[in-house]
Amino acid sequence: MTNREGRSGRAERRGQDTLLLLDEPTDNLDLAGAEALQQGLAGFTGTVLAVTHDRWFAADFDRHLVFGADGAVFESAEPVWS
Repeated sequence: MTNREGRSGRAERRGQDTLLLLDEPTDNLDLAGAEALQQGLAGFTGTVLAVTHDRWFAADFDRHLVFGADGAVFESAEPVWS
């Protein structure tokens, strides 16, 4: 259930959102917009789960989970591009 602002009661009580889910967030952004997004995410204290093919955008993340074609999931220190 969400309040008028669209935030869950739990997020409102904690004073912050804890999960940000992004699906190809830089697809329709110009360079200035992509840089602004990156700066905004740098100040976000929650978890960011992003699906992206943008190598520049993915480079700043601390952790990368890779979902293989065989269904296996593994962690990688760097983004994996295949």
